[in-house]
Amino acid sequence: MSDDPQFYMARCFQCEGRTQFVRVYDGADQSGGYGDIAWYIAAECVVCRLLLTGRATQDGAFHVIENNRTLRGKRFEDVPKHIAEAASEAHKSMDAECYRGAVILARAVIESTAKDKGITGGNIASKIERMEKEDLIRPYVREGADEVRVFGNDMAHGDFVQEVGYREVQLALELMDEVLAEVYQGPARVKKARERKAKLSEGGADQPTPGARAGSEVVGRTGRPRSSGFVQSSSPWS
Repeated sequence: MSDDPQFYMARCFQCEGRTQFVRVYDGADQSGGYGDIAWYIAAECVVCRLLLTGRATQDGAFHVIENNRTLRGKRFEDVPKHIAEAASEAHKSMDAECYRGAVILARAVIESTAKDKGITGGNIASKIERMEKEDLIRPYVREGADEVRVFGNDMAHGDFVQEVGYREVQLALELMDEVLAEVYQGPARVKKARERKAKLSEGGADQPTPGARAGSEVVGRTGRPRSSGFVQSSSPWS
């Protein structure tokens, strides 16, 4: 191969999209018969510097070796474990380019969320509708959930005619994430903020030193005075 820098287009698992890779190391010659010229190489993402190994061919293609990476899931704090694990698996499926599996999981996560909230009757469409009526999700989130439902219906019922690409699946998973944020994560954040507000109003550990005012001095461990550094401000929760 030439000593000049050589670039390839490939999916970067860290950038979560197609990026440019530059060859940094030449490995064994993998050329076969019938003019098939190829090498094992190591190449580095020009964006995040992730190093991947794979097989480069004369036509400029770079075929990444899949077993040199770990599939990337996603953490879903404040979401029930069984639902969070399925949602993370959907992201791993997208990372592995198992796009139909990712969409089917996203659809199942939304239905499982409804069941977790006591909505067990009817099909997934009626479950999504009831989530909105019971104020678990807002109208725009309901529309997003319906998009995932419709997109996933074809695959769930064995209709595989429609092409499924990365961008469509990425959007479906973003909508799934929005449902989980609306039902679980948003209310959990508000609850934590209210608990913190109550703790502050009760004079908890996060309160400033009693009697300290902006610019006042308190005695430090050395016995020398030092500024408290506390500046009073209005609380958004007052």
